[in-house]
Amino acid sequence: MNHRMLTAALAVGAALAMAVPHVGEAAAPSRSITPVADSYAASGASGSNYGGSSSLASSSRAVSYLRYVVPPTPVGETISSATLTVRTTTLGSAGSSGVQTVRESSDAWDESALTWKNHPPVGTKVLGSFTAPAASSTQVVTLDPVAVSALAGRTVTLTVTSTSPDTSWLWSGDARSGRPALTLTYGERTAAPDPGDPVSSPMPTATVGAPAPVPSTTATTSPALGSVRNLAFGDSIVEGCCGTSSGGTISEVWARSLGWAPPIIKGSGGTGYLTAGSVAGRVPYTQRIGSVLDANPDLDVLVIEGGGNDPSNDMVAFRTAVRSTFAIARRKAPEARIYVLGPYSPSGAGYDAKRAVIAEEAATAGLPYIDQIAWMKGSPDYIWTDGFHPNAAGHAMLGRRAAAELASAGAPVAR
Repeated sequence: MNHRMLTAALAVGAALAMAVPHVGEAAAPSRSITPVADSYAASGASGSNYGGSSSLASSSRAVSYLRYVVPPTPVGETISSATLTVRTTTLGSAGSSGVQTVRESSDAWDESALTWKNHPPVGTKVLGSFTAPAASSTQVVTLDPVAVSALAGRTVTLTVTSTSPDTSWLWSGDARSGRPALTLTYGERTAAPDPGDPVSSPMPTATVGAPAPVPSTTATTSPALGSVRNLAFGDSIVEGCCGTSSGGTISEVWARSLGWAPPIIKGSGGTGYLTAGSVAGRVPYTQRIGSVLDANPDLDVLVIEGGGNDPSNDMVAFRTAVRSTFAIARRKAPEARIYVLGPYSPSGAGYDAKRAVIAEEAATAGLPYIDQIAWMKGSPDYIWTDGFHPNAAGHAMLGRRAAAELASAGAPVAR
């Protein structure tokens, strides 16, 4: 079978779903998350990338990759069950008689660059399996809860593949509906086991970004869904334009993917750390960030994006402006977790000197730096008609990728 959805995905990112309790009841013990990135690699088109496709393929000649930000397990609880819900597409030949296997695999891949030539090997740890013999059918795949528990608090990749040549076509995270959902059901952790009973010893949990599990209750505490107050500060990429709709900008997608409250968006097109741009009345970051943060106190998370608009002819002045911006942010938002997102590029390259300065100053200030320069590489379908800005599908892809990188850098994942 040979299939490729040519319509650009208009989905605005990963959706989060939880059962809503009645007043006075305990919070629902389950959470469903969709991928922050997904794609597939096919041997019959070894150089092709399908990161923008609304479908995924699985067979002996195709491997689907799904990246999830798995939240930390709540304190005092454990993952009692886990499922992966997938739905075959409407294509008449979407079903397959082959057994599809779900495995934990390497996370060393990029949604916009994955091909058969560079796809990482499929892992050996089997989490579950299923068959999907018919089109437009939903399969709820039971996963090994002990194995999934070991993934808590991490950004992980699940692969779906088969030994059968009969391809199964599934909706991807970019589809309008039927997106692959990982559902975790939590139960109360049982009393401490007998030290001499190794079988009943609980699985350790890991904290995002930590080198090893931390024996502290804060290591597995997740904020409540929608409670993380966050602000996105930057240029036109944060501001949003070029075919994006309400809810579809990069920061709205990453906030929704991580379970945060809707972001406070403070982007100003054409501006940068040092430049005010060409639009009258606009000012550089150094003159704007202080008043923005004064007007928006008590933030939990602040993301500072940009730098691409700044001139490259005076790197000393640029470094001073970057350093000043970070210092003001630290002073005005002392309780917030601050993350720095480097400049965007439609070509997937450029701004080397400025990126180096931003990364160095972020490290000096103790702020995690995320480099997004290569995220758009080889993705013309994600670029608006002006040839530069991301379109709606581009914002969705960037937001999902940013969510994964933020989580890996230690940003809170709400439950």
